[in-house]
Amino acid sequence: LPSLPSLLPCVVSPSPPFKGPGPSSISYTPSSPAISLSPDLSMEDILHPFNHPQEGPRARAFTPDVLEEEEIKSVPGLSGSQTPMADLYMIIRNVLLALWYSKCTEYLYPSSCQSSLSLRGLARIWCAEQLPHVLHLLTKLAYLNCGYLPSAPRPFHFISNLDKKSTVLIIGAGTAGIAAAHHLSNFGHRVKILEANSRIGGRVMDDFSMGSCVGLGAMFITGVCNNPFALLSHQMDLHLRGIDEDRCDLISEFGSHVVKEMDIKVEKHFNDTLDHLSEWRSTEDMVDESLETKLGQLHKDILVEQTPYSEEEWRLLDFHYSNLEFACGATLDKISAVHWDHNDTFYQFSGSHALISEGFSAVLTKLSSLLDVELYTVVASVQTLEDGQMCLVDSKGREWVANKVIVTIPLSLLKRGDITFAPPLSDRKLKAISSLGAGLVEKVVLNFPSPFWRCFIGNADFFGHVSSSSQHRGMFGVFYDMSPKHTTPSSTT
Repeated sequence: LPSLPSLLPCVVSPSPPFKGPGPSSISYTPSSPAISLSPDLSMEDILHPFNHPQEGPRARAFTPDVLEEEEIKSVPGLSGSQTPMADLYMIIRNVLLALWYSKCTEYLYPSSCQSSLSLRGLARIWCAEQLPHVLHLLTKLAYLNCGYLPSAPRPFHFISNLDKKSTVLIIGAGTAGIAAAHHLSNFGHRVKILEANSRIGGRVMDDFSMGSCVGLGAMFITGVCNNPFALLSHQMDLHLRGIDEDRCDLISEFGSHVVKEMDIKVEKHFNDTLDHLSEWRSTEDMVDESLETKLGQLHKDILVEQTPYSEEEWRLLDFHYSNLEFACGATLDKISAVHWDHNDTFYQFSGSHALISEGFSAVLTKLSSLLDVELYTVVASVQTLEDGQMCLVDSKGREWVANKVIVTIPLSLLKRGDITFAPPLSDRKLKAISSLGAGLVEKVVLNFPSPFWRCFIGNADFFGHVSSSSQHRGMFGVFYDMSPKHTTPSSTT
């Protein structure tokens, strides 16, 4: 965006109905849901562009009167939030976000947005000129004009001349590969995906053999608010089923409920242990060790002034430990006590968890329908040519050449060295590949004539299973009810 040296004296507050860059004066109403939502989910739960001061920051949301770091880097002249130019930029940004979230199934054209931006003075001229550039930036960062928009022009017409186009090869047709290809093709890049398997999806694969959709891989949307999969489900007219996390009955190995008072006591102790762990990580002489070792030490320290644990309380504490293992995909002895929750550094998707009744594969199938995907293609090597071009060679000796290559294969395949790189990957990348772990979570699907468990847990979506010994910690730790909420002849868990 150009600067405002000649307009600064004329910059005034925007005329009504806009009182400033915040959303309080911007009227935006989420569009009527195209998807069928569970009673506990509203469109505002799924789509919310702005942070609320009483709720804290959330993923993929803006604080209305604050510039994000990526905006400051992308827009020359936006060095801070206390300048007239920054105020005008935020007004444009917030109006565009409000328009997108009011009807996110339709492509936003600059011409259709101009009428929603009404200001006084010469500032209106500058804003009218810069609106397409702000729209381009937010589109490029996938905050709007993103997801599944089959009626949108391709490439997006108003940015077709603003980006240097290139050819891109993507290895892997999983979620990452398809998302990258879809976004790049929107900007006019020529993209081709090479997939080794006979199908797309990677670790997304759904099974309907028991009457309900069960994800053999990815299955839950963990936090629906501003989650791309929730947005895609809305745009594709798919059904979202909310998961009620407020209730999780704990059932012992012998079929009885865990006493509530004991549950509260052990859960508090477990949370206190995690608080102590956080304090330990802030000390200067801290040395990393396994999470199992450190939690064991802290547990003993806390118990010094408490009554020793009974055998049943130990089993209940093991249940909480197993939840940590479930979340990390590995046993506690393989998890770093320092970095076990490193993802919390980034804003998380908030809100309820949900299932897509039609499955994640339905999303990826529609999203890839406009893409060039070649199956049964096992890439063996990635080579950088003398002219800077990239050359891929598959297991049959076939070659592809492109300007850029994106590798989206699983970490386990990188560890195994299934693809060779010439020149080799940097020591930094090799160290990262070697150090990172890839855990496993196993599922067993059972089909019953009727949902007998509802006499124990009512209509709860899941319940926890407390194992009889530490040796079986985490074994069948959580049971999810995948059957419809109304009684049916057969049910799946």
